[in-house]
Amino acid sequence: MNVWWIVIVPLSLVWICPMAGVKQANAPVWLFILFTLFWSIVAIFAQPMYDWGTNIGRRLGHHRMVALRERLKPKVLPPARAGLIIMAIISLIFAII
Repeated sequence: MNVWWIVIVPLSLVWICPMAGVKQANAPVWLFILFTLFWSIVAIFAQPMYDWGTNIGRRLGHHRMVALRERLKPKVLPPARAGLIIMAIISLIFAII
């Protein structure tokens, strides 16, 4: 079992709290749709952003950290992408409600 699923998915479910607060403040629907689009775009481009961050670390000379990031990439990226999609779905649900 990948421990990152146990960590990231519950953390993404915490997104319900800020969305409930924004909904209670009578925010317009377009704000929730904007959140949905943002998290969807971040989920789509998660791998290029991860690689970009790794390349920055490599240029700064953090070779041990880069090696760790490369080893953890297959374990971390799928749960992170799933967490981002969950956050997008939560935002969409609050737009519909």
